[in-house]
Amino acid sequence: MFREISGLAGLFARYGVEADSEWGREIARRSQILATYDPLPTGQSLDAIDGGALVNGTWFKIAHPMALAYVLMHMGWQPELLGANRENHLMRAARVVNRVCYGKGQIDYSTFDAPAQTVDVLRLAFVPTSITAHGAPLAQRGDLAANGYTVRSLVNGDAIVSIRHDGATEISVRGTDPQTELEPKQLKFEGKWNVVAHPDDHAGSVRVASAAGSALVYPFTGNQVRLVSCVSEKGGLADVNVDDVKQLAPIDFYGATPFHRQVLYYRNGLADGPHTLKIIARGAHNPLSKGDEVYVAAVQSSDANGSGGFGEGGGPTDTQRLIFGYTGRTDYVDSQGNAWRPGAEFIARTGHLTDVVAKTWWTLRQATFIQEREGEDSRTQLTPFFGKLAKDQELYRYGVHWKDFTVNLTVGPGTYHVRLKFAEHQYSGPRQRAMTIYINDQKMVDGFDVFATAGAVNRAVDLVYNQIQPQNGVLAIRFVGESIEGRPTEAMVQAIEVGPGDGGRGSQPKTIYCPPCK
Repeated sequence: MFREISGLAGLFARYGVEADSEWGREIARRSQILATYDPLPTGQSLDAIDGGALVNGTWFKIAHPMALAYVLMHMGWQPELLGANRENHLMRAARVVNRVCYGKGQIDYSTFDAPAQTVDVLRLAFVPTSITAHGAPLAQRGDLAANGYTVRSLVNGDAIVSIRHDGATEISVRGTDPQTELEPKQLKFEGKWNVVAHPDDHAGSVRVASAAGSALVYPFTGNQVRLVSCVSEKGGLADVNVDDVKQLAPIDFYGATPFHRQVLYYRNGLADGPHTLKIIARGAHNPLSKGDEVYVAAVQSSDANGSGGFGEGGGPTDTQRLIFGYTGRTDYVDSQGNAWRPGAEFIARTGHLTDVVAKTWWTLRQATFIQEREGEDSRTQLTPFFGKLAKDQELYRYGVHWKDFTVNLTVGPGTYHVRLKFAEHQYSGPRQRAMTIYINDQKMVDGFDVFATAGAVNRAVDLVYNQIQPQNGVLAIRFVGESIEGRPTEAMVQAIEVGPGDGGRGSQPKTIYCPPCK
């Protein structure tokens, strides 16, 4: 489930960005919280929702690399929430990245190509002072309608930087970075290390050791640390100690293709204060390597702190409109120009291996004409046989039905109105259906009879509730079918509107519920 939910989170995040949907962004955030609730850094996982029991005591045996890929995809689309605080990362690239080098206040990267609409996104611990593409300066812009870059500052001092670079594959970013960077001559080494010059290395050279036990010792003050190094066909293995604690995995300096100025190890999330990083050569290598060499080009650390937040009670605050049972491929647009989309945000427990859609949706029109309820203040059409026809009859022709179901609507902080739309299609008299309606566990109406309230079959009824506030970012509207003289009935609804502010007055519901009716 971790892999599937995490994958959905990334898709919702992309939808949220590309459609500018606050709903999509918030659903993505919540989905990823659920997906990553259980795993621990040790490879173990907990049942963190139901009591915290340990599910697996060793590395998660059914882990799949796609799970990590989905998390990375989500990070790219919501870097302001998921990107590491006070660090520098290329979060999302429109094209294949050939290389990326992170230095103090300088990030250089290249892409395989850069056709039209090539936009990359970085999260940085600083606001750039300059960005160049193939050495030519890019201008800071208000949008990315043309080549250039935009900057969105976060509360903790970080910045989300989006760069458009059509036709240019070499990008350089410069700015004042809060991190510290030390070159090898400023570091402490144990054992035998040689200086090897190379123009592509950091500061033009790198320290190299092959003998087991040769070590780099780096005391620092901060909360994060990184080793800048290189890989080669002679690269070996090295253990890593942080504060005298051996880390779970070694560093492998092997690479079939040499790469320089690469971050081969980093650790963040340390408690602010003094720490020690120690890199110890094993004098060993993986089967593909031709040597045991360990390389040190520079070490970076930072004591910059401050959280960018992970969202809190976010979500859309505009009006949401849903038609239940409606299967149109496009939203229905009503007479006022408002779009109503197919409603699928509900839960109905219909049983194991059952088709929820088949059991609960009225996907075909249940009525040709929908009458307006007498006394309703709305423009109508007059017909000789059906009297006044309701506006926007399509909103009342379908529906969802079951003995107990809940519609969950994601909203942001605020006060909302809830408008519930009904028309009785299945029964031609009162006392055939009774339902109780709750909003966030608060009972709004008990034993609601749609037919009795409307006074006729296929006649529109709207119930409106105002001054509704969300709980945990959700408006949960529950519909429960009650029993009438021992006969169970189903609840149902045709359409729902949730929006900010006052929704006006609805119909006065007629009820038939009383204890003897159950």
